[in-house]
Amino acid sequence: MRYTNGIFTGNYKECSEYLNASLPKAALENWPDGPWTVVADSVELSLAQRKELKRRELRRARDIENSVALSNISVASVEDRENLSWAIDNLGDEDVISWVMDDNTVEDLYKSDLQAVVDAYTLRKKASFEKYTGLLLQLETTEDPEAISW
Repeated sequence: MRYTNGIFTGNYKECSEYLNASLPKAALENWPDGPWTVVADSVELSLAQRKELKRRELRRARDIENSVALSNISVASVEDRENLSWAIDNLGDEDVISWVMDDNTVEDLYKSDLQAVVDAYTLRKKASFEKYTGLLLQLETTEDPEAISW
């Protein structure tokens, strides 16, 4: 652990030597030439760790992109998509269903409207996974993972 008073920064032993004093570890407020604070250790992440953080960031971006409503119809959750599938399976071609939209309005929709959303979701998800896998391939060979962005 490192400490600083804004003038000097060091570990406990270095601070004791700097102040030429025996310091109580648990009472920074009693150290001379204060106020003293604990400095967060700056840890250099390895390339593998930085790549893993970037992979997680890319996965979150992919998941967010896939959860955005389509035609004001929510597709974010599994339940949303199951509701769409149920309605498509149980509506006749000319039947109309009152659907609660993503903005909480209610609209009358046909089976074809719901099917268009499912089709668009499938295409968007396919495209986002292709983009994600392409970025993961770049991530495998890069020395600068921070340069890769969604």
